[in-house]
Amino acid sequence: MEMVASLSRAALAGAPAATRATASRVNRAVVPAASRPRGGRLCCRRSLTAVSAAAGASPPVSPSPSPDGGSPGVWDALGGVSVLAAGTGEAVQLRDLWDPTEGVAVVALLRHFGCFCCWELASVLKESMAKFDAAGAKLIAIGVGTPDKARILADGLPFPVDSLYADPERKAYDVLGLYHGLGRTLISPAKMYSGLNSIKKVTKNYTLKGTPADLTEGKSCCTHGKTKARVIMLLWMMSSTLAAIKLLEGFATSHAAMAAAAAGSPSVPSSSPEAGSGIGDALGGVAIYSAATGEPVLFRDLWDQNEGMAVVALLRHFGCPCCWELASVLRDTKERFDSAGVKLIAVGVGTPDKARILAERLPFPLDYLYADPERKAYDLLGLYFGIGRTFFNPASASVFSRFDSLKEAVKNYTIEATPDDRASVLQQGGMFVFRGKELIYARKDEGTGDHAPLDDVLNICCKAPAA
Repeated sequence: MEMVASLSRAALAGAPAATRATASRVNRAVVPAASRPRGGRLCCRRSLTAVSAAAGASPPVSPSPSPDGGSPGVWDALGGVSVLAAGTGEAVQLRDLWDPTEGVAVVALLRHFGCFCCWELASVLKESMAKFDAAGAKLIAIGVGTPDKARILADGLPFPVDSLYADPERKAYDVLGLYHGLGRTLISPAKMYSGLNSIKKVTKNYTLKGTPADLTEGKSCCTHGKTKARVIMLLWMMSSTLAAIKLLEGFATSHAAMAAAAAGSPSVPSSSPEAGSGIGDALGGVAIYSAATGEPVLFRDLWDQNEGMAVVALLRHFGCPCCWELASVLRDTKERFDSAGVKLIAVGVGTPDKARILAERLPFPLDYLYADPERKAYDLLGLYFGIGRTFFNPASASVFSRFDSLKEAVKNYTIEATPDDRASVLQQGGMFVFRGKELIYARKDEGTGDHAPLDDVLNICCKAPAA
């Protein structure tokens, strides 16, 4: 859930001094959105009409008793916090950003400047600025990261830079007791799913470069502002937003915990299909679509079915950042496959036009890219599908060790490549090597971004005789 708060100094000024003195010990409890009164100072991110109305109300509506509702004492603690102006990079105290007597401010704390959901929220706020201005309310949007990261969002969205501020040390977030951690970051995804079309629209100029540099430390990108959204790396590389599932909370409390669990996850293939199982005959009759032509083609027609060698990489889908990373690695390795006489075949869930988006923007050679919109090959090969494998498998922690590689691969990324069939984003991929019809290597991805070790694949291709 994403929320914004409307704050008035006057509404808080009447609090007893003893109450204000507790600002440094602000109650961290968060009142569930469903239990908050409609007249409060908080609203869901798509209820900006209510925020505008609250901002223009006279007298101001009394704050709720918790920090999320603007409890007495919050002003004293929050007002002294310094943030950095996105436009100038200069430090400014929050108390100096609006009239401290009767001024009204709408303070929206985004997660970070590389979060898609925050791009969406920022776009909604931008479109509502006329209403805020008409009500005499000052809009202040804050995100975790540095001013240069803030300017990436401001330029790409675009968003008015004079209303945008950076909080690299998360001081305002800590004062307000906002959530931080893997549990909150990887779960509670229900709200975003209903806004997929909005997100696709506003992220047309999106770039991962807006993500804070300290992502791998498990800090900034796991911060939840008055925008309880998802971490960018595991947001769209996992690319699904179904019901709020709390399977991970209390289990993965740190990246280190996930990495340790991932270390115990075997890199060997799961029980099916097995090498030499005869799966090649069945797979040969499956039709997929050429990204280059859009025409259907059978697997059996893609390589010599007698002694030809083929590496078949099944990506999750064409809008998955981890799949862009894998595709870039395969592209860079293609010369080695070619020299060994090995045919590279990359397949993704989605339509040929979605495949072409990846091919053009990554880039990736079209002649080696195929689409499987109905996931026929995935079903035949028994690849994993579902929320658990997509979001909560500890093997996905391996992604954090490859952040630089991922960041480079998705510099031209666009969410437009995501399948229109939203359920498809729950599909996991795998890697298979065939000699003729014989399957000689099989590995199913245990979780999102858990790809087969390429060295294993190359060793098999080099050791086996190629046609």
